[in-house]
Amino acid sequence: MFYESDFLFSTDDEIVYHNGQKIQGPHKWTIMIADEDRDIHKAVKSSLQEFVFEGIPLEFLSAFSVAEAANLFKERLYIAIAFIHKSIGGTDKGIDLVRLIREELGDKAAGIILRIEPGEDVEEGFITEYCVSDCKEKSELVRKKLFTAVSSLLNAYKGSMRLKRGMLRNKNMSRIIDNSSQGFLTFGQTLIINDYYSSECIKIFKRRIEGVKFSELIHADTEQQHNLNIMLTKILNIHNSSIREFYLPLLPAQIYVEGRYIAVKYIILNGEAPPKFRMFMLILNDITDKKLLENKAEEERSNLRMIVSVVANYDEFLNLCKEYRDFCGLGIIKILDSSSDEGIKLFDILRSIHNFKSSFSKLNMVNIVNKLHEIESRISMLRNSTDEEIAHEMEECLLQIRPELLEQDLDLIATAVGEDFYIGSRPAWVDKDKIDELEKKMTSILSDEQCRLLLPEVRKLGHRLFRDLLKHYPAYVAVTARRLGKEIFPLIIKGGDFYADIRQYQSFTESLVHVFKNAVDHGIEEPVRREEKGKDRLGSIRCGISLQDEYICVCISDDGRGIDLEEIRKISFMKGICTYEEAYEMPVQEVMGLVFHRYMTTKMTADSFSGRGIGLTAVKDEVGKIGGRVEVNSRKDEGTEFKFWLKHVV
Repeated sequence: MFYESDFLFSTDDEIVYHNGQKIQGPHKWTIMIADEDRDIHKAVKSSLQEFVFEGIPLEFLSAFSVAEAANLFKERLYIAIAFIHKSIGGTDKGIDLVRLIREELGDKAAGIILRIEPGEDVEEGFITEYCVSDCKEKSELVRKKLFTAVSSLLNAYKGSMRLKRGMLRNKNMSRIIDNSSQGFLTFGQTLIINDYYSSECIKIFKRRIEGVKFSELIHADTEQQHNLNIMLTKILNIHNSSIREFYLPLLPAQIYVEGRYIAVKYIILNGEAPPKFRMFMLILNDITDKKLLENKAEEERSNLRMIVSVVANYDEFLNLCKEYRDFCGLGIIKILDSSSDEGIKLFDILRSIHNFKSSFSKLNMVNIVNKLHEIESRISMLRNSTDEEIAHEMEECLLQIRPELLEQDLDLIATAVGEDFYIGSRPAWVDKDKIDELEKKMTSILSDEQCRLLLPEVRKLGHRLFRDLLKHYPAYVAVTARRLGKEIFPLIIKGGDFYADIRQYQSFTESLVHVFKNAVDHGIEEPVRREEKGKDRLGSIRCGISLQDEYICVCISDDGRGIDLEEIRKISFMKGICTYEEAYEMPVQEVMGLVFHRYMTTKMTADSFSGRGIGLTAVKDEVGKIGGRVEVNSRKDEGTEFKFWLKHVV
């Protein structure tokens, strides 16, 4: 392997050949003066005769016509700066000379200063398009101003020529690069890939890629292309290298192309030069084999988390499987036979699927969760349909909700702990060797933090206090946070050390998965965003359970971004929940209460975690069933708190 510093830049002492000429670092910085006024030549030379930049002096070339200036650019490989009279040889002939230098001769590196007469002007569009560095009148060609201008232009020119020499050396290195297993490509401000790239890129993308934008190679969606182009352009135009480094991790580090996983490293070339000279170099590595191994390892970890969760919450697991099988039969029939209109039936079925999906997710049963998510997505597409269309399409969707969806997860559990595991209302007998094997797998596959949370649960199956109904949530929150790229302190559940009728509260505590999930997904910000707000990089989610008189108070809070009341008002109006006037005249507490309204969500698209606007509605329904009430308090950038008040039934 070789690195960018090995072949992208050549030092001043290195020699590169181009069109038969030796190219090496400059012994003098070449300044061309193209002007019919000989006094201008004398003034510039006199002002800069003692000027030295980085230990290298200047040399001057004089041209008194457009033709002479053009010939100098053709004959001389390096001209660092050109002083050009705007009207040399006639009105705006200097403008034509600039076009010839940039377009026909292809010199993009030389700095150009146009001399103009008093009162003259140059169009801004021309200055931008042809990279004119400055426009000066004769009276401004004095030593102090010229020193400043020339220093800046030589610094930019030096960076540009280092890149140019490096690219020439690249051509001499092409065989080495093409034999590398890495892909190399470059692009500048246009974001269009340059003609020179390694042959590995053709293998990766299954095509030639010159003249194509990188965003078009990796995204089919035009909006995603647009967003990536904006980010790439933004980074190229940032002068501060530290800020650029801050933004680089926001670019796609892995892409999926033609059935292969590709890792992408981004390098800024010529970063100290003006933006027009900067370029991206991308180094591409095929990591498909590594990715498949990682996916396999993650699948094993996921299966292990499921097995441990089921062992630790066996009664809940059995009840959930029974409830799901009942729903697949009589549950669906009961909803369809009700007198409600088709829209209400649709919502009831969606809510049931969503609740089962969340409950199975709490036990890490990812296979049935993914299958239910696909069914939920299909049924959700019917929400805006007529009653007739819903009735027609619903039957086919409901046929997919079958008890057999459980089989894949059940087979994995049975393989790990034995067939006898499913006998009775609690684990009748699990082979000790199976438990030992399970613990060994846990310690070898799971992290120390996961083992700390889950190993004790495997080793004990005892009675539960009220707090035991929520004991699986610390592990669930930790796993969810990791999947979403969030960093949080471990969830600690305080209180709840009292007995209660578990059957009375089990459905409610199972529904709290939506509250914890929302706290991680919607509440806690990304680590970088938290640091920008002056918060601890790690977010906090807290849960406290207490007895107050005859009521149980379950309090769940986070220190995240808080509820966006303006967004809730807007969505409520857009979804027809209330009128525009009602939305903006409604008291704050009522606006917060809207988060429990069915289909209320601030997400643009749903995923396997959230976005349907169903979860919190299910929570409120469960609270209502047991005669409880809920309070919501939230402050922007300080967090959100849910308090559930439940009648204490012993």
